[in-house]
Amino acid sequence: MPDLLSFIAVCLVIIVVPGPDFALTLRNTAQGGRSAAVATAAGVMTGNLILASLAVAGLTAILRTSETAYMVLTLAGGAYLLYLGITSLIGWWQLRTGTVRARQEPAGPRRGAHYRQGMICNLSNPKVAVFYLALLPQFQLGELTGLWNNIALAAVFLGLSVIWYVALCSAIGVWERLFQRPRVRQFVAAASGLVLVALGTAALAGSAAG
Repeated sequence: MPDLLSFIAVCLVIIVVPGPDFALTLRNTAQGGRSAAVATAAGVMTGNLILASLAVAGLTAILRTSETAYMVLTLAGGAYLLYLGITSLIGWWQLRTGTVRARQEPAGPRRGAHYRQGMICNLSNPKVAVFYLALLPQFQLGELTGLWNNIALAAVFLGLSVIWYVALCSAIGVWERLFQRPRVRQFVAAASGLVLVALGTAALAGSAAG
């Protein structure tokens, strides 16, 4: 039980602290409201599920042992975050300058594209995969050992992530009218765009320095 409580505490800190997935969810909320947020969150959770499965199977160990694989994935992830951030800032500029009317812009992609964005954003972050490798071996649940212990820990993390994103999307649904206001949409688009650009730039700079 102590290990489980400690593991839950660590997971909550990792899940709640804003990162690329959170910034992308807000960005897409500015584009398509609650439905876009739900689709993005579903994509993020799919990515989490895939990475958790790979970590349990031991396949993500390649990222920890291969500098080349880690660097390639970091570059791809950084470039993708940079692209998402720039498109968000373009949407903000169009709203601000009236290039496209506020009630129409940003129309954004459909839910399928939002889903893919969430999944790719999560999968292209090598730190998420390494997180599973670094965290799971540190905790022991009761008499479970090896594979079953890792499966149980991954299930706990995924369950907490689902609860967090359900709560986030529910909150967005409550405040959806607020998100539809032109000034709020401009602010969210600009803020999330800047965060994504900063995260993408940091990832690219880090891989170049490495």
